[in-house]
Amino acid sequence: MESFTLRPIEIEDARYIYEWKNDSEIFKYLGGGYAPQSLADINNNISFLVKQSTSTKRFIIIHRETAEPVGLVGLYDINMVHRTCEIGIYIGNKKFQKRGAASIAVNRIENYAKQFLNLRKIILFVVSENKSAVKFWKKHNYQHVGTLTKHRYIDGKYADVELREKFL
Repeated sequence: MESFTLRPIEIEDARYIYEWKNDSEIFKYLGGGYAPQSLADINNNISFLVKQSTSTKRFIIIHRETAEPVGLVGLYDINMVHRTCEIGIYIGNKKFQKRGAASIAVNRIENYAKQFLNLRKIILFVVSENKSAVKFWKKHNYQHVGTLTKHRYIDGKYADVELREKFL
């Protein structure tokens, strides 16, 4: 099995993020939707992505053997009172899709959330028609707790979005 690890985002990751954010197949189902960005925009925003705050933790997923950036995983809206957060992930480097990187990254960030941040619950939103993502989150024991009907505009139509949660 291949080995993947997580590391904080660096300024130099702008070129990878630029490539990934401008791929409609990768970004169309994500929360912000597909909105192409220039390299200048990415470079202007990279310091925001690099900055770790108490409410957001983002990491680049790295293929351990080649040190290639594979994708991004993050915890968002971290609430230290309720001990909850939202998770988001994408595998931007297509040659590493379907090779276990996402599962390893989710397991590592869940461990980080529990062991180092003392969080108790993670939520996520997933577009219902994105069957592979729904299957992935089910496999990782995220329970379906509700549906937002016709909530996101994707490819000219509105799509339902599932709310899922997992207690750590």
